[in-house]
Amino acid sequence: MMSDFVRLQDILASGEWEVSIPGLGKIKCRNPTVKDRIDAEVEARKHPSWSSLSLMEQRTEFQRRLAFKMLVEPKLSDEDYLNSDYVTMDSLLLIISREYDRRQSKLSEVMQSFLELPREEPPRNSTGS
Repeated sequence: MMSDFVRLQDILASGEWEVSIPGLGKIKCRNPTVKDRIDAEVEARKHPSWSSLSLMEQRTEFQRRLAFKMLVEPKLSDEDYLNSDYVTMDSLLLIISREYDRRQSKLSEVMQSFLELPREEPPRNSTGS
């Protein structure tokens, strides 16, 4: 039986999903946590050219770092990330980011539909004044 209340484990669970990469195979990813987002920002700012990057380039570096944190299988170390083929890694991280954005948009649509449902007005307290 399903509870009416959101459970802590539902909030803490980081849903996993798979993506097929043409020419490479499947990868397993997970939704990022708040900590992942903070860590990705810290790591992106360590980029040697951070201060000279445009805002778009900074955002891209953050997205790449966040997507890397979302990758579950294959598990890669930071050293693997830094030594990987740039074109392959860039494509892989872009696919992860886009799939995550697609999933997030889908959830936002569901939530928006819910928010647009008509609500019942609470009964007004008539005090007879």
